[in-house]
Amino acid sequence: MLKRYFCKSHVTGTPESIGSIRGVAGAARMTPPVFLAVDVSNIVARAYHATAAGKEGQSVIGLARHRLKTMLKTLLRETEPVRLIGALDSGKCFRHDLFPEYKAHRGEKPAEFRQLLDEAPDLLRKEFGMELYHSPGFEADDVLASLADQCLGTGVRFVIASNDKDLFALAHKGPDGSGTYLLHYDANSYCALGPSEVETKLGVPPHRVALLKAIQGDNSDNIPGIVGLGPVAAKRLANAYPSMSSIFANLERLQTSDRTKLQAAGLEEALRQETLVTLRYDTPVIRA
Repeated sequence: MLKRYFCKSHVTGTPESIGSIRGVAGAARMTPPVFLAVDVSNIVARAYHATAAGKEGQSVIGLARHRLKTMLKTLLRETEPVRLIGALDSGKCFRHDLFPEYKAHRGEKPAEFRQLLDEAPDLLRKEFGMELYHSPGFEADDVLASLADQCLGTGVRFVIASNDKDLFALAHKGPDGSGTYLLHYDANSYCALGPSEVETKLGVPPHRVALLKAIQGDNSDNIPGIVGLGPVAAKRLANAYPSMSSIFANLERLQTSDRTKLQAAGLEEALRQETLVTLRYDTPVIRA
């Protein structure tokens, strides 16, 4: 059985984010069991691009495969979970139906990147015993949101390894070290992010992350947001109101420039933007 506590001292973060998530030599064993959940496409992308950098025209599949294994070994050593979970994408999702331009700006993936994506599920299952889950019509982020939601109140520390900032919305501090936390890879080390770290990074608490992105847009997913409202206005509005509907119900209270741009977009389009960036907690999760 995999061990139950973090042990590497180069996992960084504040005491709130790390708490008993990490031990050091001689530290007491943590109370809550750790479930490590990996965003498979995200870690595969990091493994491939880190390997392929500067090697244009060369075959890197073997090296990328090795790097992926090394990254998983590092995560297991850092987290020592009792369960290892992987979330998979399932092709096009409901967001493409709602907004055909969703992620449409992304170019064709290199052949070896596609090969590694295809190989990864079997590799991770066979070599690491990873439990793999997916949900047709939804994305891996929605699978992770649904699994994290199921773990709330169970005393589990659900740790998500991904650099996808959409998942920052899931950060939650539970009692006695439980809850949902992110392991974000940055500057050659993993940083543990809890609710306070998310708020420091983005300027809004986790439960307002989706609204922030709906207003300011998200270039990585080709989501325009509300045209003309940038990060400053988005933070101001997302901290003042809980939802897009609430913002539109209070238009007369807003600054003239904010109100004008919101009215130009219209409530229907604003709600569509909000739906695009909101994680789903009700996906029918299936074991792959």
